[in-house]
Amino acid sequence: MMFRHARSVYRELYPRSCMRADNGRWIITGFKFSNRWFTGFLSRHQISLRCKTKRAQQSPVQLHSAVQSWLQFNRRHTIIRPDSDCGIPRGPAVKTVGRFKLSEIANMDQTPLPFEFNTGKTYAQKGSKTVWVKEQRSGWNKRQATLQLTLHADGKPHTKPLLMFKGQEKLNTKARRDEMAQYPKGIHVIFNPKAYANGENLKQWARQQYKWGSAYSPSDREPRLLVIDAFAAHKKTVDEKKAQDDFIAELKKLNTTVSMVPAGGTGYVQVCDGFANKKIKELISEMEEAHYDLHEAEFKAGKFSVSDRRVLLAGWVLEAYNILHEKYGHLIIKAFEQVGLSLNPDGSEDWKLKIRDLPSMSTPSLDLLS
Repeated sequence: MMFRHARSVYRELYPRSCMRADNGRWIITGFKFSNRWFTGFLSRHQISLRCKTKRAQQSPVQLHSAVQSWLQFNRRHTIIRPDSDCGIPRGPAVKTVGRFKLSEIANMDQTPLPFEFNTGKTYAQKGSKTVWVKEQRSGWNKRQATLQLTLHADGKPHTKPLLMFKGQEKLNTKARRDEMAQYPKGIHVIFNPKAYANGENLKQWARQQYKWGSAYSPSDREPRLLVIDAFAAHKKTVDEKKAQDDFIAELKKLNTTVSMVPAGGTGYVQVCDGFANKKIKELISEMEEAHYDLHEAEFKAGKFSVSDRRVLLAGWVLEAYNILHEKYGHLIIKAFEQVGLSLNPDGSEDWKLKIRDLPSMSTPSLDLLS
């Protein structure tokens, strides 16, 4: 916001030093809006970044045993035994990890997406006790969306991203139909009252998206390994618990081994949470900034409706999802290796294991034959 406003002021004062690039972004030739300038500006005006701190539910030391058990669970279900289901032989060109094809190992996670990427932070005078945050439009801070992302260990985009907006489910009005028609085909969009997935949404996702999220036909029944967050079932109602049980049942119908991330371990062993969610938000934020440059007057006049913003956000999500795989596919592959999900179960590749803040996780402790 600060850089955006500074560039806007500069363009008003020095229009001859500003020009449009082919992509619509402004190019400023007379001044460099560097981080050094910004740091000095904040210091001169006694401004600091205000935000709340993030507290971990458990320390890495407390999680060591749970993460080790999780790694052993994955290896126990990956290793090939005499009666193991290894799927259809595909030849030496198809990389496998134990009994799973690399493409069939996946991680699904959800992350909130705001309509404005201010992340709950703002700049304010040092010492101020009340901090106001200006929004582009009233109520947008409450209209969060949730992105459900599924990454695969081969670094390829097999499962469509799912975007959930806050709204009435199964609404069949002309306005809703017109809006749905504007969403790009490569992303699945749904509405629910809380803007995050419940058991029923997850069950539908398993039937409609994850079923086809494979390098092979569902009829081949290739064995799959899917890593997901553990459900806090004790906080759920009976109906919600049943829906979650149904979700797991749907996954098992697809010959899927479900690996639950240990409680508190999301930030350590989730590929999505540890790498992809942050990167995809950065990419979306860059696209929002580029769009603002092209439509600055309309943004300032508040001409983009909530529906417009949803359609824009869906387009940015899909583009960021594609860039994530095209440019950073090798990092997705590496992330799966570092959390042990795509390492040879014979232990020969355990030197690649590198779980953040858990350096003492040793190779011998993963040996199932000891």
